[in-house]
Amino acid sequence: MEPDRYVTFAAQVRAQLLEIAAIYDRIDARERVPGPAGRESLALQLHNLYSAAEGLFEMVADACENHVEAGASYHTSLLRRMRVAVPGIRPAAVSDESMPLLDTLRRFRHVVRHAYSAGIDGRQLRIVMEDARTLRPALWRDVEALLTDMEPTDS
Repeated sequence: MEPDRYVTFAAQVRAQLLEIAAIYDRIDARERVPGPAGRESLALQLHNLYSAAEGLFEMVADACENHVEAGASYHTSLLRRMRVAVPGIRPAAVSDESMPLLDTLRRFRHVVRHAYSAGIDGRQLRIVMEDARTLRPALWRDVEALLTDMEPTDS
């Protein structure tokens, strides 16, 4: 990647990380709200967390001209694509540690989007919250490694 493009890309990625950090702050606040309304609000923020992570992955795909075709399996395909390094183009954007955690959030987002009449299952919410907490430092490490590996060299 050309140095000017990299600077723009890195700035956009870091801005997206700030958005993700803000969502984590809202998750922390919503977790203290009791009852069904609190669970629903927390579920929405977990939905937003995966959406923001997916937005980050779309930035990577766009910057590396590694597009994923829209379709029924778009979300799964994008996540799987980010797990794979593309030699000469980009390193993997998602580590082995982060992959199952992100997949839990992806599947939960689908539940939140399509559970029109069902309430949020408290047990499932606890599992997703545990994975979201574990994901936070792992995702930061993944992004820092990605940016470091993609940084242009002076050769």
